[in-house]
Amino acid sequence: MKYAGKELTLENYRAILTGYPLDILDEVRSAIFDGTPIMPYIDRDPDDLHQIRLAMLETIPEPFFVLPAPILRIVRNHAHNQGNLNSFRPFLKMGLTVPVLAAVLEWTRRGYPTAGCDFRYMRETQLSLYESALAQGMDIKPYLEATISSDTALRSLLNLARPSLARAGLNEEQLHQISRAPILADLPLTRNSQADTLEALANLYVTRIPDTVPGLMQQLSSQNEDGSFQYSGTQIARIQEGWEKGTLTRELLMPGLSNATVNARVLEANVANQRHKHA
Repeated sequence: MKYAGKELTLENYRAILTGYPLDILDEVRSAIFDGTPIMPYIDRDPDDLHQIRLAMLETIPEPFFVLPAPILRIVRNHAHNQGNLNSFRPFLKMGLTVPVLAAVLEWTRRGYPTAGCDFRYMRETQLSLYESALAQGMDIKPYLEATISSDTALRSLLNLARPSLARAGLNEEQLHQISRAPILADLPLTRNSQADTLEALANLYVTRIPDTVPGLMQQLSSQNEDGSFQYSGTQIARIQEGWEKGTLTRELLMPGLSNATVNARVLEANVANQRHKHA
């Protein structure tokens, strides 16, 4: 093993490598004993150099030597357990941060279904969410492909376990309301599906209305071609109030009413109800 054209021995390596810290010199001394050619990596971090030397002893392929110590340690453990290192190679070219790459390789080592996954846009703050999903046997590809930047939105999507929603591009408020009433996930939702209508529908699902008024929920959740709802959240809330007070009228059930029209019809129904009581 040579440095600057000089053969390194146990007698001369300290003199030749003067200026290098003690922990680097210790690795060089071990490398001379082992016969491992670590000199091309002499300027690496001491921990990196240590892992590289051990990887050489374990005949780990050279392309893995570019990895930092925490990652190379995972690679070595995987190889030690007769794992196939080829399963790691695709992830080395994704430009992942050390924490993300370490997590992905560890998931792969555990046998989680990571093959074909693109982790380039996964945030470090999302690691625990994806790890939990993988541990439950979920296919996380649709969620990764959707490049979801919001941790809150990702948590809601994974809890709902509806991959189709990941592709819909829904915002946090929409997903929050769907989480309150997961049956809403069966609707063909889009970014145009108003959050206030979803909230009103979620409120309805916790009442007795769906059971006592057949077909009403289907009517109130009707949508236009772009995924927007034909009923506003305000109108649905007034319909619920009318049902609870016994003042619900057929006129209030007409789709597409403006808030002003809804409030006017509610007032008319209340006045008529008061007259009926005093008749």
